[in-house]
Amino acid sequence: MTDNYSLSILAQLGDAVHHLLTIEDKMKVIKQSHELHKSVVNQVNATNQAKLLELLKPQLSPEELDLVRRARNCKSIKKVKIKQSIYRRATALEVLFGFLYLTNRNRLNYLHEFGQTRDLS
Repeated sequence: MTDNYSLSILAQLGDAVHHLLTIEDKMKVIKQSHELHKSVVNQVNATNQAKLLELLKPQLSPEELDLVRRARNCKSIKKVKIKQSIYRRATALEVLFGFLYLTNRNRLNYLHEFGQTRDLS
């Protein structure tokens, strides 16, 4: 099923999924829309996504690690304001989340919840 999608498409999907899951978590405790937005944007950014990927790596299967490796090594022509290494790790997390959204939502939810319980600082 996912063979039909490029890594960049999976990354776009994964970014949206990560954003949505984070909103769902945060809206349970934050009731003001502006505060919710600030909190989500502070959490769902390339730097924190790269940190989250590093925290999740020991939890990943060999297949998931291979996908992350391929996504991290994928060349990007996009100009970014952060270090390329951070951007690539963040993209790898997004690809993983996009892949899992299409193939195994229980696994996606497990990894997301695992990451939510860890300190990214």
